[in-house]
Amino acid sequence: MDQFRRNQRVTPAPSQELPEQASRIGIPDAAYEMIKEGIDELVAKLPDRQRQVITLCVLQDISPEDAGKRLRLKEESVKSYIRMAVKNLKKYVNETGEEGTA
Repeated sequence: MDQFRRNQRVTPAPSQELPEQASRIGIPDAAYEMIKEGIDELVAKLPDRQRQVITLCVLQDISPEDAGKRLRLKEESVKSYIRMAVKNLKKYVNETGEEGTA
């Protein structure tokens, strides 16, 4: 098997054949930027602590334990702030959706 691998040559694909770049979560960069702008606007409406916790735990993918250490909170408090933030974000999304249809 090693001999086979040594004899293979890897040729890069021409740039016009490469797929559109995807974000870390697997969607095209252009779509990700549009979504991210909307998310940033919603997160900005949250109270300070909720915004900090959502930014760390959800947007930066940091564990509640590590976020708690950074913010000097208990892990349970971080999880509670996440639940409150999610509830508020759902409310903001519903309000925005109703405004768009009215």
